[in-house]
Parts: sequence; C-alpha cells; structure tokens
Amino acid sequence: MSHIFSKYCGITTIDDASLAQESGCDAIGLVLVAKSKRYIDLKQAKQIADHVRGKTQIVLLFADPKAVEVEQAIAAIEPDILQFHGYENAEFCSQWKLPYWKAVPMYDSHEIDVYLQQYQSAAAWLLDNYGHNKSGGSGEPFQWFRFPENFRKKLILAGGLTPQNVYQAIVETGALSVDVSSGIEAAPGIKSAEKMRLFIEQIRRYDN
Repeated sequence: MSHIFSKYCGITTIDDASLAQESGCDAIGLVLVAKSKRYIDLKQAKQIADHVRGKTQIVLLFADPKAVEVEQAIAAIEPDILQFHGYENAEFCSQWKLPYWKAVPMYDSHEIDVYLQQYQSAAAWLLDNYGHNKSGGSGEPFQWFRFPENFRKKLILAGGLTPQNVYQAIVETGALSVDVSSGIEAAPGIKSAEKMRLFIEQIRRYDN
C-alpha cells in the first residue's frame, strides 16, 4: 500500500496546528479567503506557519484573489504550496514559481478530464464539492468514483470527509491524497484533537 498523504485545512490557531502536526498529518492549510469561517489574517498565518515550518507542509488557500494579495502572502508567510479554490486560470496560478494545487468544482464540473487539461501545470488537483452558488467547506461529499489511473497521483480527495467515511472513500476512489476541514472540527474553525487523531488512524488502516 502507498502512504496516503493528508492535509488538515482551515487551521486557525497555533494550538490546532500543533495538534495537527502531532496527529501525523502531512500538511496544514491556512485560509486567506475573507468570507470563510476559517479565515485568518497574514499575521496569524505567519505565526502558525512559523510554528510548524520544516515539520509540516504549509499550504495557503485563496479564492479569486488579486495578484498583489498573493504576492503579499507569499512574502509574509513563505508557504510550500499555493492552493487556488476559485476560477483562476492556469496562467494566474503558475506565475509565482511555487507548486500550486487547483481545486476542481465537482458541483458543476462534469467533464473532469477537460478541466484538468486546462491546469496541466498544477502540482495536484483537489476535487471538492463546490461550484456555482455553492462554496467549498460545505462538509458534503460529492459522488465518489474510481480515480483514473493516469491522474491518480495528482488527485486529492476533499469534500465531506470525516473519520467515519475516509477509509471507505479511499477504498472507493483509490485516492492517494486526502484533504479535510469541517470533518475534524469541534466547531467551525476550531479543530477537535480526537477527530484529528481518529482521521489519521483510519488512513493508516489503509496504509497498512
């Protein structure tokens, strides 16, 4: 079995970042989208990033930002990866010479292959249940399907994952990477140490 890569998104405090790191996740996501319940400003993001730097990968999440906003965030936080969760084009996403992940709007994207071809420069594609009139972080899964073998290494499964369903989700999709936010929370923006631990335990059932 391959190691299943895991990202805990929507980390808002140093304490939650520490718990995420201790649980064994591979990356944390810091949300720089003002309308999100998990939004943090650059000062908070830098403090969290500095706390886990070198131990856990740091992913900055944007949704249709202005270029200057991305530039300021990169300068302040020095992330490992950028994640774009809006309708940014590939040229926009790739201009900062950092690896980027592009979220795929599963709510309104029926021809996934066509969408992925538009973002061939992406380091990974994150499949999430968002789209027109529906934002990410809804906590609802989309209809799982078996990931195409030729795309499998670059696909990240997101949307509605929990400690209770992540094992089955991996079995059904063949995902090698998973992303979770609301499924490991005690309340919006506040993570649960127990759920974080259980989530990794379920992934390791598959790893082993």
